[in-house]
Amino acid sequence: MSLILPFAAAAALAIPVPAPAISQGTVVRLSAAEAEAAIESAARRNADAPQEAALADDQVKQAKGPLGDVHGEFGFGVGTGGYNEIFGTAYVPIGDDGLLAFSFDRARLPGYRGRYRR
Repeated sequence: MSLILPFAAAAALAIPVPAPAISQGTVVRLSAAEAEAAIESAARRNADAPQEAALADDQVKQAKGPLGDVHGEFGFGVGTGGYNEIFGTAYVPIGDDGLLAFSFDRARLPGYRGRYRR
């Protein structure tokens, strides 16, 4: 009886299963003239994009001021035995290519005096 089960499982795996029918989608083809018109339209749109992007960048810089947006992280930890910690980092862009970073960490580890206890 114990040898029949593996052979039955192998036989079940060997039975071919028909693949599901794949629905055929609609194909849209452009004529040569339509394709050329689409390419020219995209080229005109892309030619105007750098000027629009430059204007948007100037508006953003004026709105941000000299320091730009500040990014960073902040966190805290609380654990057993009185452990607690608070930490953070801030990145401040200065001008076009400057960066100023601030970090802090304050941890309280009761019972820890520079070495691990065993």
